[in-house]
Amino acid sequence: MLFLDATAIILAGMFSSRTGFLPIDFRIYMQAASRMLAGGSPYQNLEFFAPAWVAITLIPLQLLPASFSAGVWLLLGAAAAFSSALIWTQYQGFPASPRGRVPLSALTAASPAALYVYVTGQITVFAELALLGLAVLSASNNREGLLLLAAAASVMVTSKPHVVVLPLLLILLESVRAGAWKVPLTFVATIFVATLTAWVVRPGWPA
Repeated sequence: MLFLDATAIILAGMFSSRTGFLPIDFRIYMQAASRMLAGGSPYQNLEFFAPAWVAITLIPLQLLPASFSAGVWLLLGAAAAFSSALIWTQYQGFPASPRGRVPLSALTAASPAALYVYVTGQITVFAELALLGLAVLSASNNREGLLLLAAAASVMVTSKPHVVVLPLLLILLESVRAGAWKVPLTFVATIFVATLTAWVVRPGWPA
């Protein structure tokens, strides 16, 4: 599996390098990551609206050649869209046949709306996956490995705060109402640690 993942990443990088694929939103995210790496502000004269810790998580991609990392970003976006659809079909039990869920998820990931996200390089697809993941994890409060998954989803979901704020609030409040405290507490703890990290990397944040 690791070999297949590495092969897919290399092929995606080669695709973007040869075609000059460098979507506009992705360029903005990489500029924000570059500024955070240099101790600068990811916001000044840049249309970057996510918390600073999101820019920090993008630094590994920024360290790669832009022509290569754009392909990796495309691959990750497609994988996130597919995973979102697959998680939802499995959670809902539709289609009834598990074999039918994979092609349905693939078709969803290849829909016009998803293709637009890929072409523009938006980060929305990752926030969607994280939001859906938190919702499912909240309903599976005793699931093994929940805390690590919830922490990762907590960071990802804040990449589009203005989009997810209302459904995220509903998920957290419903978890509290049901007495499923693991996800809300993990979310709060993760954001607290992420905020401290952002202040260490960029003492002047949120400026």
